[in-house]
Amino acid sequence: MLHNFFGTADQWKPYVEAYSKQFRTIAIDMMGHGRSDIYNKGATFFNHGDYAKIIIALLDSLQLNKVHAIGGSSGGMTLLHLNVMQPERFKYVIAVGAQIYFSRQCRDWVTQIGLNNFMEWAKPHGAEKQPILAGQFWQMRDQYGDPSFTPDMLNTIKASWLVVQGDNDESVPLQQALEMHKYIPNSRLWVVPNG
Repeated sequence: MLHNFFGTADQWKPYVEAYSKQFRTIAIDMMGHGRSDIYNKGATFFNHGDYAKIIIALLDSLQLNKVHAIGGSSGGMTLLHLNVMQPERFKYVIAVGAQIYFSRQCRDWVTQIGLNNFMEWAKPHGAEKQPILAGQFWQMRDQYGDPSFTPDMLNTIKASWLVVQGDNDESVPLQQALEMHKYIPNSRLWVVPNG
């Protein structure tokens, strides 16, 4: 279970309780979030592909070869990287509010919300992490190339996917969910009304 940017693994607690009755369930604090250390203290750029490599190392360490996964926003974008890097490793995936690229709508939203708000959102992570996380998110207004998934890349995904997107999401255009559903071979789409 991979949470959204500014979130923590704790947001999955109700789901962990339910899923752990059937599965070995692992909720991870994203690098620099919650109880995880900052990956690179000088970094102003958050890279979902780097985070995916950390998750692969964790899965290798735990000897988990076939997994189900759920991710929200940045967690969902990380799952896109993971499924393109190692398509055979994943069986079922739920991606909520993920993006295949940072659209103009997303970058405008980041600019409109502003760095001061991101500082507030990052405050629960502590004084050391707060400016780094806020700065990394603020940089997303100028971010190109991560994520950046072409139809050909999405077409290599082998897992069964459920793409979940609110039809009212200010930062993620519904078009991205439609594209994911169109190009990920074994996918379904759930558009949440007024979500």
